[in-house]
Amino acid sequence: MNHKLMKWVISSNMRVELINFLYKTKNKKFFFQEIADRKKVSLFNYTKLIEPLPYVPTELVIDNNLYGIAYALKKYAGIDTNKSLDAYIEHGIFFGNLVRDEQKIWNVSQNITFSNIRKKHLLDSKIQKEILPIGPFIHYAESLLNDDELKELKSKMGRVLLVFPSHSIIGVNSSFSHDDFIKEIERIRKDFDTVLVSLYWVDACKLNILQTYEAKGYKVVTSGHRYDLYFLCRQKALIQLADFTMSNSVGTHVGYCIYLNKPHYIYQQKIKNVGINERLQKHFDAVRNEEQLLTEEKEKNEIFSLFSKYQENISEEQYAIVDKYWGVSLLLSSDRLRDKLLVR
Repeated sequence: MNHKLMKWVISSNMRVELINFLYKTKNKKFFFQEIADRKKVSLFNYTKLIEPLPYVPTELVIDNNLYGIAYALKKYAGIDTNKSLDAYIEHGIFFGNLVRDEQKIWNVSQNITFSNIRKKHLLDSKIQKEILPIGPFIHYAESLLNDDELKELKSKMGRVLLVFPSHSIIGVNSSFSHDDFIKEIERIRKDFDTVLVSLYWVDACKLNILQTYEAKGYKVVTSGHRYDLYFLCRQKALIQLADFTMSNSVGTHVGYCIYLNKPHYIYQQKIKNVGINERLQKHFDAVRNEEQLLTEEKEKNEIFSLFSKYQENISEEQYAIVDKYWGVSLLLSSDRLRDKLLVR
């Protein structure tokens, strides 16, 4: 769907609800059975976890149906998971002052985000919605591993290094030197018994990327398909397995790891986002204007400066920067979250 048509569709809740009804009517039975099956699948069976899933929206807002975030929030708050939130959820960390047009167009009452610094960017954009910062979303997700399962896996795996390579998105590939990144992983892995490489589902479908990491004896894992309701729950379990985490880019995962008390190191690399065709490349390059790019770079550099060295402890400065951008001090109890969330 092109972007002009998309904006026309989402400007009317009636149009969106009709489309959602058609998707649910067609795919609901298969989807929920498949989700239930995948919940039981091993964390290490990435081939099953990245299999295609149909779109079955329980949320009005399209983005709210990604990564199981809305599902986790509603379950934590004791809200019927089949009901839709009257909100737009920023499904990951956004750096800089970019506010997407779609966030303003959706006819919902709230915008849910991480922190007060992001709240300020949203308010400055003149968005006509209540802004609700609630801290790192992973707090609200229930891990797919209970305490006994976590203990048993840890006894088998020993000290675990969890790696998050910069990931592609649909239509745009993340391009960087995997060889250089692996050299840095190898430099660090001597202190660990097991290396887990967490691939985004788009990259886990690419044989060349899989073979690059598996050839070094790393275990490839994934949080699952983007429509998987247990994506965030699975990501939480993977981070809980780790003793140390690393990546080659600043992203949502950094704050999640620190919040879950897992030290993190960012290996700086030149990363290029390459569209699979000219149209997608132009669209990706046009998402941010020059001012938005500068504010994004400034905020990312502030975070990178505190995570650019390998150290097996979390400093007070690192905790502070994660609170600043991920809003750890804004976390809500289940009762408080239920009181704050608006439901359609």
